[in-house]
Formats: sequence, C-alpha cells, structure tokens
Amino acid sequence: MKTKRPHAKSVENFNRYRFYSERAVKAEQTGNYKDAIVHWQLASLSANETNKAWAENRKAFCERMKRKPF
Repeated sequence: MKTKRPHAKSVENFNRYRFYSERAVKAEQTGNYKDAIVHWQLASLSANETNKAWAENRKAFCERMKRKPF
C-alpha cells in the first residue's frame, strides 16, 4: 500500500526554468551576482525561446554587474 505524501512535489510538475529563475532573482536582489549568473545559465537550459532570451539577457546583466556595478 502506498502512502500519500501531501507535501512532496511531483517530479512531473517540477518546472526547472521557474525553479532556477526564482533563485536567480533572489540572488540578484541580494547582490549575489556570481550565484545569479549560474542560476540564469541553468534556467536557460530548460526554457522556451522567449524565456531563454530573457535568461540569457539577465545572465549578461549579472556578468556586467559583477565586473562593474553602477
């Protein structure tokens, strides 16, 4: 008999793009551009065309901010 796990997320419903993009946003907000770059890169691997362009642009922004912030 299988037991139900009400708090366990289904692997089928896991959205990699959303998972990594939300982590990237949090890293950006705290000024941790090094981690944000990694998360945006991972998000772009699982994104559709529109989201892929967004993730790549955000990654480029974070690379720039890491080198020379405003």
